[in-house]
Amino acid sequence: MPTVESLHQRLSEALAEYLAETREDSSETALVFHGGGEIRLWSEDDTVRAEIDTSQGGPEIWDFGPGRDEVEDFVETALWVVAPEE
Repeated sequence: MPTVESLHQRLSEALAEYLAETREDSSETALVFHGGGEIRLWSEDDTVRAEIDTSQGGPEIWDFGPGRDEVEDFVETALWVVAPEE
């Protein structure tokens, strides 16, 4: 199961060219992208959660843990959301 820190690191590496800034406080981490999208990461009830919010649509929440969403699927979705259309 990923931690907020490991998921943050994985996303930062995969999306480095699109990342504008990272904001952190005691309860969550947010990755903000040049195209206006944002991914929030937090831990709740021993589960890591992520929310993708873009200017094109509403938020989508992912849960990571045994029998739940897969990190690689999330990274692929995040790339699709924040990468400019080619």
